[in-house]
Amino acid sequence: MGQDELPPADMAALGEAVLGFYEESIGRLVAQQRRGRPPRRLHPLWLLVLLPWLLLVGVVRMAVTRPEPQVAVRQQRAVSLYRQLSGKDPVVARAELVRIYQQLMSIDQRVKLSSAQWATAKATGRAELAAAAGALLAYHLGGRQTDDALLGEIQAAWVEYEALGEQRMDQRFGRVARGVPPLPKEISDQERAAMDRYVAGWRAWFDRHAR
Repeated sequence: MGQDELPPADMAALGEAVLGFYEESIGRLVAQQRRGRPPRRLHPLWLLVLLPWLLLVGVVRMAVTRPEPQVAVRQQRAVSLYRQLSGKDPVVARAELVRIYQQLMSIDQRVKLSSAQWATAKATGRAELAAAAGALLAYHLGGRQTDDALLGEIQAAWVEYEALGEQRMDQRFGRVARGVPPLPKEISDQERAAMDRYVAGWRAWFDRHAR
């Protein structure tokens, strides 16, 4: 089903579910930062590796503990609604929602990652994040196709950033497997440039929609 064929009510419900899961899951992190006690900063590249496992742990914990954590309940609802609209299996649906989650976190000004300039896309409140989440959901449900040229550029920058990050992680793990000391953790100039384009693209996208 193309993004233009999706029922607006269903898209609105999915957007609320995804944003609710996102807000619930980062609530503790944001609260700690507001109290002036930020947790150890995570590089966005590590989020690409760790987040799918963190979400899986949340599902396992939900299955063996009670009452069910609210974040896990919200995650289940988001995945269920996404599956209904996309027709994809649970693994693929969850992976695509993780990708959307990662992109939202990278532009959320409240979440201070290891590079402050990467969190300056003016996504300072629910309205901006809701708009970004809606655009990302329509993009992924539409087979990663869009008539929005700016959104297409944003996604191209993210794809490049993902590929460069995964390549660097593969190289790092490969060196460890061979018993060779890993390279420094600093990102490459290409990765930084890709993320800068990604954030700048969202900044322009928010400005355009604000007019």
